Amino acid sequence: MDVQQLIGRYLRLREELVAVLKARPFQVDRAKRLVADLRGTRTAMAEAKHGDEQSGDSLTFAASAFLAPPSEFSDGLEWPGTV
Repeated sequence: MDVQQLIGRYLRLREELVAVLKARPFQVDRAKRLVADLRGTRTAMAEAKHGDEQSGDSLTFAASAFLAPPSEFSDGLEWPGTV
């Protein structure tokens, strides 16, 4: 997958996770799958970014915003039982 496809996948997965977290009853297995998919997508984005930095390609610079540690962004949602 190229970087633009990875960014699109990441955004789609985040939207789906937000919907799952807001839904009742809470679907734990689906949320866990989405978190795992998000983690894998972020890893692929980081690898693509690293590879492009090695080759001097700056196309993936836009992906950097998606690679921040989770503590650096928040969409205001809380996991059930953490509030």
